[in-house]
Amino acid sequence: MFKTEWYGKTLIQIGQFEPSTKICNHCGYPNSNLKLHHREWICPDCGSIHDRDVNAAVNIRDFALDKQNLSSTVGTTGFKASLRKPQKWIQ
Repeated sequence: MFKTEWYGKTLIQIGQFEPSTKICNHCGYPNSNLKLHHREWICPDCGSIHDRDVNAAVNIRDFALDKQNLSSTVGTTGFKASLRKPQKWIQ
C-alpha cells in the first residue's frame, strides 16, 4: 500500500470471490455453469468467445474504471451491473 502512495497512485480492490471470469465482458451475461477447468467459453447470449483469464482481466479493468468514474453505466449499480457494456481503453 505504501508504494501506491509513494507513486501517487490509487489502489482499487475487488472481492476475492467476485465472478470476474464468469461474466461476459461484452454483454454482461453471468455464466454460472462455468467450472474451473473450462479455460475458454462461448457466451450463450451474444456468442463472444472468451479466454477465461483475459475475460477476467477486462472485467476487473472495467470495474476499476467504473469505480474511478472514468466510464459511465447509466441506471446500473454494483460490480455485475458495471460490466453490462464493453468499455474502451482510455489513453
